[in-house]
Amino acid sequence: MERLKYAVLLVVLFCSNAGAQNRIDHLLKNSYRTLSTKYDSSIIYSDSVIVLAKTENNKHALAEAYKNKGLAFYTKGVYASALANYQEALTIAEKEKFNDILLSVYNLYGTFYKKLNKLPDASVQFNNAYKLAYDLKDTSGMAGALNDIGLVFQLQGKADTAIVTINKALEMYRLTANKLGESYSLNFLAELYSNQKNFTLAIDYLSQASQIRMELGDTAGLAINFVNLGEVNLQMGDLKNALSFFTQSAEIAERIKYADLLKHCYKMISEIYMRQKNFEQALVFYQKHVDIKDSIFNEQNTRIITEMEAKYQNTSKQLQIDNLHKQSELNLLKLEEQAARTRTLYIAIALFVIIILVVVVAYRNKKKANEVITLQKAEVEHQRDLVGQRNREVTDSINYAKRIQQTLLASEKVLNENLPEHFILYKPKDIVSGDFYWAGSHSGRFYFCVADCTGHGVPGAFMSLLNISFLNEALKEKHIESPDKILNEVREQIITSLNPEGSEDISRDGMDAVLCIFDFKGMWLRFACANNPLWLIRNNELKVFEADKMPVGKHHDEQKSFSLQTIGLRRGDIVYLLTDGYADQFGGDKGKKFKYKQLQNLLLQNSHLPMHEQKQLLDQAIEKWKGPLEQVDDILIAGIKF
Repeated sequence: MERLKYAVLLVVLFCSNAGAQNRIDHLLKNSYRTLSTKYDSSIIYSDSVIVLAKTENNKHALAEAYKNKGLAFYTKGVYASALANYQEALTIAEKEKFNDILLSVYNLYGTFYKKLNKLPDASVQFNNAYKLAYDLKDTSGMAGALNDIGLVFQLQGKADTAIVTINKALEMYRLTANKLGESYSLNFLAELYSNQKNFTLAIDYLSQASQIRMELGDTAGLAINFVNLGEVNLQMGDLKNALSFFTQSAEIAERIKYADLLKHCYKMISEIYMRQKNFEQALVFYQKHVDIKDSIFNEQNTRIITEMEAKYQNTSKQLQIDNLHKQSELNLLKLEEQAARTRTLYIAIALFVIIILVVVVAYRNKKKANEVITLQKAEVEHQRDLVGQRNREVTDSINYAKRIQQTLLASEKVLNENLPEHFILYKPKDIVSGDFYWAGSHSGRFYFCVADCTGHGVPGAFMSLLNISFLNEALKEKHIESPDKILNEVREQIITSLNPEGSEDISRDGMDAVLCIFDFKGMWLRFACANNPLWLIRNNELKVFEADKMPVGKHHDEQKSFSLQTIGLRRGDIVYLLTDGYADQFGGDKGKKFKYKQLQNLLLQNSHLPMHEQKQLLDQAIEKWKGPLEQVDDILIAGIKF
């Protein structure tokens, strides 16, 4: 996945002036649009919807995004991730009673299990879809579920039961005058009867399906029906009729550029000519089959896209209309900008002429000159107001980005539920920060990280989003449990994402971090440190656990693994995790750095106090030290008492 694009997409999303619902709708359309063409892009769009939908508490969009993300992973063949996202969508849809999402997810689950040949599980999901469609009085939905159930019976070798089930679906489609659904049921029944050597009935059903598809103008479906008729006649030994049907299908496939079907038709026509001992024609059509065989791989992807996006046709058409409108607006904006530049040039020339005239006739028209000067001052004030307005808009956008970034940090609720007495002193230098604190749970243990990304402000925020994403992926998706191995994995992802293949520039961006895993029952702590140390106060003594002298990022020792350290905890122990912002702050009487030694003394002097009072004293101390000077870096200190 292109994670750098993901980070950039999020920041663009945060700074957009459009409404939150419009952004969600736009991103969902993009996730559908790229679902079968660019799986990673669809996952990125879905992740963006998930972040924004959580912020806006839009649960329907959240469930839909999880469903789309699961389908993208399914198409990629990453079935574990597909199943995890389907489960997220299903949980939300069941709780909120989103029936449209539920019906779709049940069918996706059924298709998923059928793909893995877990036919009993597939049957359960298709039956769930049938029951829901029944409760909703959705007859077409019930018929579609019955078709899927019938196909499962067919795969289980229960041909008679499959025929009964699909016949029920056929009756429902006919009851609702759903001609397209009726043609699918007829097709499935024809295949079942053909397998039973009941060719007369199979041909009858295929002929009915062909008639419907001709009435509907379903050209591709009609071509497929002709192929099915050709195969049935071939099984019967009627080479003449088989050749006729394959030829008709090939003509349609060639006209609509259905390369996959055309390749199959050429192959079957070649085989029939071989049986008729017409070797010259057999060779001609086999050569045609070979000629399009190489191109079929790429064109097959296009066909799959068309088939999978058929259910989203209305959404895709609306997206195309929106894009045309946006392109028109962009062209109009360019014309307006060009006209504005022309007007500005004319205004500049006019002002120049006026100034010359004013200078020439100043002694005769002093009053007019004063009026011109007044106009110029008003223009300057107007421009100053515009600059101020733009600055306010930028500040508002960054403030919104701060709100989003804070939702990605470990929440106070999560920390209070999992940690004993603690505090977090978090003081970004700018509105958004390169420092962050992250938490996660796995196998009954609690993970906590304090990190300092390269840079601060908006660049640092970019990196924090990227690194939070990598930490979540390492723990929750890849199930890496050891802190040192998690940092190794995140480092590899950072280097790969920020140094793409073929790039001439080498990025040294990354983060300094302390990543801990707490076992409160066993009273032990395992951790790994990248450049930043871990401090422990026990019995009024401070012990420093040194860090590996390398960042989580590009470095000459990047092949070297991070060290794993373990501490047995005791009641009364206090663990401190920190970044370098506090110690590096300039201030005091001589404008020097605060430094680590002074910070250690301050912590020792106040370690007997409750944690919230320690935080207050740390905040007061650094503000007094800084005085009128500017804060030089983001500040982050976390304290945990056992």
